[in-house]
This record gives sequence, C-alpha cells and structure tokens, in this order.
Amino acid sequence: MVEMGEGNAEKELKNQVKNYSLEDKVNFTGFITPNTEFLKYYQTADVFVFPSLNEGMSNNMLEAMASGLPIIMTPTGGAEELVKDGINGYLVRFKNSNDIAEKLEKLINNPDLCQKMGKESRKIAESMTWSNVAKKYKILYANLLKSNES
Repeated sequence: MVEMGEGNAEKELKNQVKNYSLEDKVNFTGFITPNTEFLKYYQTADVFVFPSLNEGMSNNMLEAMASGLPIIMTPTGGAEELVKDGINGYLVRFKNSNDIAEKLEKLINNPDLCQKMGKESRKIAESMTWSNVAKKYKILYANLLKSNES
C-alpha cells in the first residue's frame, strides 16, 4: 500500500489512481499529526521513495532510515551523504520516473536485498546520534588545530 498526503498534485494523483484501478494499493492519508503517528506508516512500508527536486537534510529520510527502510531518493541535500547507492538504497536521476520504477522493481523482485538495504539504513541512522556527530566535530577541530601548528 502506498500512503500519500496532500499537496498541489493531489487531485491529479487521485485521478491517476482511479484511472489505473489502484484504489486498493494507494491510500491518501492527508496531513498526519502528531509526529508519533509517522512511526506506524514507516513500520508498514517496504521502501521509502522521495524524488525531491530540492531538499535540505530531510527529516523524513532520516526517520525512514531509522525505521529500517531502503531509500530511493534524488541526490538533494544530505541524500548523497546518507544514501549509499546500492548499499542502503538508490540515488535516482531527477525527474526520471523510469529510474524510480527500475529501482523499485529491483527491490520488489528481491525481498532479501530490500531487507539487507533496510538494515544498512538503520545502521547509518544509528550512527547519526548527537554524541557521534559531536565526536566527529571534535576530531575535525583537533586535526585543524594540528595542521595550523605546522
């Protein structure tokens, strides 16, 4: 089941779902709040697809990774940093639905790969704690200080 919210393309998307007889596969949830409700959607998903054209460090992507989902995303914001192509998901070309469909097909036809990528996403997300980030900055600053002393 694909879950979809609200937005500019909602009417068009609903028409496409109807035209292709996908009503039993796509659910338009509308805006979901509070944030604790997101977890149930991530837990029932198999893959997280987010073909954004412009994105900062996506909280949605981080939440999906923490939920153990393989990620299919365009190389925007922090995606290139967090999505290791072929390891925990795929980076897809902008405005290329065929690329997205190809990557989804790979995961649908290979549930073991889907599960493996989801585990890798979870590992990466677990490394993104504030404590780990602070340690990385501490090492970076120490290295910068050493290089300035030389």
